[in-house]
Amino acid sequence: TIINSPLSTDLGVILLPRRAPFVFKKFDADIQGWALAQSDFFSADDWREIQLRKLRSILTHAQNNVLYWNRLFKKIGFHPEKLTDFTEIQKIPIIARADVKKIPIGELTAKNISSRRFIKTSTSGSTGEPLVFFHDTRDVFRRSINTYQEIRYIGLPPQESFLVIGLGTRLDLNSTKFRVNPTDLDSEDKVGEIIKTLSGHKSFSVMTTPSYLSSFLLFCIRYNIHPKINKIIYSGENLNSSLYKSAVDFFGCEIFSTYGTTECSLVGTQCQLKNFHTAPWMNYIEIVKSRDGKAGRVVITHFENFAMPFIRYDIGDLGRFSNDLCSCGLSTKTIELDGRDLESIRLSGGQS
Repeated sequence: TIINSPLSTDLGVILLPRRAPFVFKKFDADIQGWALAQSDFFSADDWREIQLRKLRSILTHAQNNVLYWNRLFKKIGFHPEKLTDFTEIQKIPIIARADVKKIPIGELTAKNISSRRFIKTSTSGSTGEPLVFFHDTRDVFRRSINTYQEIRYIGLPPQESFLVIGLGTRLDLNSTKFRVNPTDLDSEDKVGEIIKTLSGHKSFSVMTTPSYLSSFLLFCIRYNIHPKINKIIYSGENLNSSLYKSAVDFFGCEIFSTYGTTECSLVGTQCQLKNFHTAPWMNYIEIVKSRDGKAGRVVITHFENFAMPFIRYDIGDLGRFSNDLCSCGLSTKTIELDGRDLESIRLSGGQS
C-alpha cells in the first residue's frame, strides 16, 4: 500500500457514479492510514527495500514517459529498471530550481498521465527563484494522509480539530473549513467574525507558519482572547526562540514542526521528542556534502509526482542525517537542518 498508487488517483479521472470517487477516496484514506501506522514497526532493511522499489518505479516511469529524463538517461547510459543500489542514482546530475525553470515544461511532464491529474501550482519564491510546476493528484492525496501521520507522531488523535492560518500552498488542506485568513488578523472589521469562529471550538490545535503565528499571538493579546490550544504545528519558516517562548507562555501548549517543500511534499516531521523523522515512503533524501564535510545540500527524489517527476532535486536547504536512531522507537532516519543555502538567492543581474 505504501508502494502502490492510491486506487482513487486513477479511477477518479474517469466517469464514475456520483458517490464512487468519495467511496474510493475514503477506502484509500483508511487503508493508507493503516499502512503508515503499521510502518512504525518497519526495520531499516524494510525501508531500504521499499525505497528501492519506489525509486525504480518513478525513475522507470520518467525514462519511458518524460522527454527530458528520457534524453538524459540515454545520454548518461542510466538504466533505472536495473537499479539495485542507491549509489547508482549518483550518476544522474543534480538539478536545481533555476535549472528546471530553463527547461520547457512540456519536456518535464509525463505524456501518459491524464490531464485531470495535473494541478498547476507555484512555489513561494523564498529563494528568489519562484517556480511554476504541476502537482499530481496522487501526491496531494498522499500529503493529506501524511497530515494524519504528523498529528499521530506528536500524540494527537486523528479527529483533532485544526485551525489553519495561511498555508495556501498546502493543497491537501484546501477542504479545511476551520480557517482564518491571515490578513483578517489586522482588520478591525473582522475581529468579531474571528472571535466567533474561535469560540465555535472548545479546544483545537493550530497549523500555520511562524509569521502568521506571530500575527495570531498579537491578535489574541490585543483582544484578550485565550483560546484553549492543544498543540501548534508550524512549517515554512524558522521559528525564532523569542516567538517560541512567547507562544508557549501565552497559549500554554507544546509547539512542533513539519519540514517540507512545495515541490517535494513532506520531507520530515517531528516526533514527541522533537526530532525530525524523514518520510521514506514519500522521498529518497541525499545529503550531498561539501568538501569540508559539514552540513550538505539536501537533494530529493520525490516518489509521488508522476505528472512532473522531481529527480535528484536540490531544494536549496542545508542539513545532515543523525547517526543515531531516535529513542522514540521509530526506525526512520532523523535529519538536522541548518537552514537555506546562502548561495541560492540569485539576483536579476546574475549575482548570488
